[in-house]
Amino acid sequence: MKIILCVNSDIYGLISLKLLSDFINQHNCLLIFSDKILRKEQQEDLDLLHFIEQDFLHTMLGKNKESFFSQQLKEFNLSGKTINNINAPEVIEELKIFTPDIILSVRYGCIIKKPIIDLSRLGVVNLHSGLLPFYRGVIPTFWALLNGDREIGSSIHFINSEAIDAGPIIGSNHIQAEPNRSLIWNIASVYQSGIPALLKILENIMADHELLTSPQSNGSYYSFPTQNEIVKFKNSGFRFYDRQDYKDVLSFLV
Repeated sequence: MKIILCVNSDIYGLISLKLLSDFINQHNCLLIFSDKILRKEQQEDLDLLHFIEQDFLHTMLGKNKESFFSQQLKEFNLSGKTINNINAPEVIEELKIFTPDIILSVRYGCIIKKPIIDLSRLGVVNLHSGLLPFYRGVIPTFWALLNGDREIGSSIHFINSEAIDAGPIIGSNHIQAEPNRSLIWNIASVYQSGIPALLKILENIMADHELLTSPQSNGSYYSFPTQNEIVKFKNSGFRFYDRQDYKDVLSFLV
């Protein structure tokens, strides 16, 4: 099976790749990374979050003075390349030659548009780190915690248009929110539980089993929080980052 896997080069991407590595190595997989975020305004808390989630992994040195991110990819026997605009004409031509059977998106930082969608025989499947249709958009775990939800989770859906997180839902995975743990810890838990659910769905897709999908209606779309919403989050007792939580997340990878 020819697979294109699009994933962000951050700590949640590494968690996903570790859980997907056996599956990836059983197939002809083209691994594409993003390393950009779409946020326009700089905000101190979100900038720190981004650094801890992503930049630190590329500056922290591991074995043989490689970055921790590169070291872990080798541990998982994986390699890939960074493409922040998968919709560029030259990228479309390259991927057209690859002729993918299926395209997977896990936290990829670019909206996948129709020319890419049309390349895949079995469709484009996205793992979204929020429960759809209620939490479309960015940082859904932040919003679920702020809204006082007892459950967080992930949704697996087809991407069949450029509408964000709006395609037919194939499945979802619910876990208990842990408000006493940091945002990073809760997001990591969403991916740790969501990837096994994605693998089960991929087995059914590849076996040509009929899938029961649910169209999305209503729901809510969330963008990046404003400074006032960040203050409200912190005043409610929530933390973006905790040193011990971060060590716990890293311990899953090594």
